[in-house]
Amino acid sequence: MPKVKAKKPRKPALKPLEPPVAALKTEDTETELTGSSEPQFQLIHLVHFDELNHIWPNDPRIPSSKSRRAWALARNLNPTNVHSWWYRRRKVAAKSKIVIPKDTYELDVGTPPEIPIVKEEPLLLLLC
Repeated sequence: MPKVKAKKPRKPALKPLEPPVAALKTEDTETELTGSSEPQFQLIHLVHFDELNHIWPNDPRIPSSKSRRAWALARNLNPTNVHSWWYRRRKVAAKSKIVIPKDTYELDVGTPPEIPIVKEEPLLLLLC
């Protein structure tokens, strides 16, 4: 019967030391106070989807990352959501067997559209 070697107990890994509170940057302090370091973006509105759906058939290529980001920031949108929209178009084109050229182009930022503001009227409660 082969001999079984006894396993040595492992030493716990040391945790890195935390910097002193006085050494924290103001950005770190703001993040702790607000709970988020990301700027607040508005949700993509139907007007933005219409705008993107108008751009796509005219030039079925994927715009450069920088131009997509500039387009999103001009409309106060989260660039990640706009990037995702373009990559979903790529998936739709692949399913439809449409070939998308590999080259990119600069997406024109243009003038952001006016978003219609719908005012919700306060609900009136009638007590009888």
